[in-house]
Amino acid sequence: MKKLKWLVLAVILALPSVQVLSQQGYLIVVRGGGDLYFNYTPFSNFSPDPQIWITIKKGSQGVGQNWEQKYNLQPGQAAWPDRPIAGNEPDRIIVTGVREFSISWTKDQVMGISSSLPYLSVLRDPNKFQSFYVVNDGKGNFIVTGIGPAN
Repeated sequence: MKKLKWLVLAVILALPSVQVLSQQGYLIVVRGGGDLYFNYTPFSNFSPDPQIWITIKKGSQGVGQNWEQKYNLQPGQAAWPDRPIAGNEPDRIIVTGVREFSISWTKDQVMGISSSLPYLSVLRDPNKFQSFYVVNDGKGNFIVTGIGPAN
């Protein structure tokens, strides 16, 4: 019964709202590497929309309108151009509609990631930065409405 409750909760959280998807989004910048945590939810009968969840750390200041302060972010941190992510804002970014993604592992170690999603390669490198257009879904997540530039 407990597993069923968690499964139902996961399905509810995975369903994007129409309001969120109709919004344009705000630019957030993420530095690769560090403590970024990725979770992939594949297509299933319970979750018809494959997703990647990216858990971030919050940077202590904004990265600047032209990303001129991007190196103030530590690997795995994210911030808005004009300010840090507030304490009451999410620390998870969800990318929906993920296709052509696979992961392989052996003996509890990731051996390879195959993807047509270039931002995954960027986010694995602590010397690179990836931006996303996101909206806050009010449920503890930033939902990606578009992929922004990388640097």
